[in-house]
Amino acid sequence: MKISKNKLVFLAAAFGILCIGAILVAFIQDDSSSVDPLIAEKAAGYQVATVQVKEDGFEPKQIELQAGVPAKINFKKSTRFTCIKSMISKDLGIIDAPLATGNNIVALPELKPGTYRYHCGMYMFDGVITVK
Repeated sequence: MKISKNKLVFLAAAFGILCIGAILVAFIQDDSSSVDPLIAEKAAGYQVATVQVKEDGFEPKQIELQAGVPAKINFKKSTRFTCIKSMISKDLGIIDAPLATGNNIVALPELKPGTYRYHCGMYMFDGVITVK
């Protein structure tokens, strides 16, 4: 069976388009689960918060916590298309917490009242934790 040159080019182009589509789906799909991983932590006495890690920064940019209660914050990264690869906070003593796609739980001890700042590894995006 002989395949014409035009059919071969068409098949190669179709295969290429399918490959590119599969790669895009792999990068765009949301790897995070719909179940909140902090439900059990709240029952165990932690205060919990979720910060969305998006293409254009952290959302919300400011969260409030209660003083004297340990906390767990989920830095939930729903996309790979962001330059935010880690969270750094000298105020909290966090040198470099890597942020993978999905749930990224950061445990914090009992904090004193005050303002604690954090930022991405490139200092482009930041957020604030206010403890009252």
